[in-house]
Formats: sequence, C-alpha cells, structure tokens
Amino acid sequence: MLAADRFLSRLAIGPSDVSPDTLSDNKWIAAEFVRLVSPSIGRLPSANLAFTYLFEKRPSPDTPDPEGSEGRARRLLKLGYIAAFFLDQYDDDSMNLEKEDWQNIRSILEEASEEIDVNTLTALMGELLERGEM
Repeated sequence: MLAADRFLSRLAIGPSDVSPDTLSDNKWIAAEFVRLVSPSIGRLPSANLAFTYLFEKRPSPDTPDPEGSEGRARRLLKLGYIAAFFLDQYDDDSMNLEKEDWQNIRSILEEASEEIDVNTLTALMGELLERGEM
C-alpha cells in the first residue's frame, strides 16, 4: 500500500464515516500530514497546507466545522490527494482536486521554493505546468 493510500485509509473518510471533528483529532491529522509530506516540501509549508484544509474556515480551532461533516470529509479527502501529489502518488483517474486546490499547492511551492530541494521543486512545478496551473 502506498503512503498516500495509507494516510487516506487512516482518515476513515466518507460522507457517512468521517473521523471525529475534534481539536485533538485535527491536530493528529495535521501532524500525520506534516510527517508524510515534510520530507518533500518542508515542515512549515506542510503545516500551512494542513492548517488551510483543517482549520481555516473556523472562527477558532475548537468550534464545529461550519460546512458540517460533508464539508469536512471533502477537505480531508483533498488533503489526502494533496499528500499523494507531493509523494508522486497522485492518480488522475481516481483523485480529483479543484482549481482552488491546485492554486493552494502552487502558492505553497512558491512560498517555500528556497526550502525545497531544487530537483523536487522542479518536478512538482513541472507537474503543475502540465496540468495548466502555472
């Protein structure tokens, strides 16, 4: 099983089976995401992406998700797909990121370009270019 698949399966996500929406659960998810992708893009960029998908739409981290469990499930799934992209495990046939997600990825790569290995950065930016996101 690929690392991104393992991450997605550990989230146990789906509209009817969403991991608990608690602050401790979100911290665990963020830590797992950072652990998984920080070797590729660095710790701070990884943490920024996790924050965007887990906490950004909330007035405070411990308040319920304003989009409910379906919104949370959708964002968790996207976080898993983003992990797959950074790990070179993204599958166009089964994973679907929207334009906004690709823009988030591009922004993070641009912000962290000096921290990321030049070969990794070139490969990831090349992927974005092929997708028409540059």
